[in-house]
Amino acid sequence: MKWEDLKRSSNIEDLRSRGSSGRMGFGGGRGVNLLIPIIRMLMGTNIGRIILVIGIGAYFMGFNPLALLDQSGSTRGETHAVSSLEEEKSVEFVSAVLGQTEEVWNRIYAQSGEKYTEPKLVLFRGSVQSGCGFADAQVGPFYCSADQKVYLDLSFFDELSNRHNAPGDFAQAYVIAHEIGHHVQNLRGTLDKAHRVQQSALGKTKANATQVKVELQADC
Repeated sequence: MKWEDLKRSSNIEDLRSRGSSGRMGFGGGRGVNLLIPIIRMLMGTNIGRIILVIGIGAYFMGFNPLALLDQSGSTRGETHAVSSLEEEKSVEFVSAVLGQTEEVWNRIYAQSGEKYTEPKLVLFRGSVQSGCGFADAQVGPFYCSADQKVYLDLSFFDELSNRHNAPGDFAQAYVIAHEIGHHVQNLRGTLDKAHRVQQSALGKTKANATQVKVELQADC
């Protein structure tokens, strides 16, 4: 069965738009550098002021005047569109994998007469405020027991492929399932027990050994 045929999860929380600079970014630092001298020139004449007003109005209606100054703008826009399509495919993949974990763990819990509490998976870009504090993409995917959510920046999939030489769907699905494993540990009280052991440990060796056991169990 292909992952495209799998049921999607409804527990995806998409915060990616909060990680971008937003519409007022005006195309980044290069765009601002181009814009400042033009504004100064236009402000010097009545006709220039009229042109400036029209340009601002056009911008807020969805047209970027800087595109006229940058011949490569069309190419960048096409590249961005392709990247967006690839990213949306990754979102669909994440939702499908999360849906599979929900199906499996709901079945396992039901076998013992219990109800599985499904976690949320938060997609973010760059940085995010979680129930466990502020985090950026450099920390990689993580589970926060305080709000029972998994946090994932999709750029980590590129890092898996390029930096860790682990490309493909399997590696990506493994990462998601691993974080869900931490959620199950939280529900069973394992994370709290491990935390108490680490706090009472006399040395780093025992504390680190406990953390390794937690990570290995989350793989199961």
